Amino acid sequence: MAKKVAKSEPNHPEVGKPKANHDSRAPSAFSSSTSLAEDPAAYCTRTVRFIDLFCGIGGFHVAIKQVAKDRGIKVSAVFASNIDGECQSSYEANFSLPVHG
Repeated sequence: MAKKVAKSEPNHPEVGKPKANHDSRAPSAFSSSTSLAEDPAAYCTRTVRFIDLFCGIGGFHVAIKQVAKDRGIKVSAVFASNIDGECQSSYEANFSLPVHG
């Protein structure tokens, strides 16, 4: 005759407990009547500052400025870095921002 083996209790106190009910429709501190898709500029009352690492001759700088302009957001590069001397010269000439190497 085989012995019955009793089931052991879980070692971790959270195992087997029901998960908390998180309602995704609950209001949050960031909710607003205007969505970001409707008016992104409404969420940006200050200038967004960015750093341009491995900046090259400024492709990212040009792209971020154009995207921000299209959306009515102010942006400003505060730091640029590249080790190539010719790229540094081009970037500084195009954007009047010193490039650190």
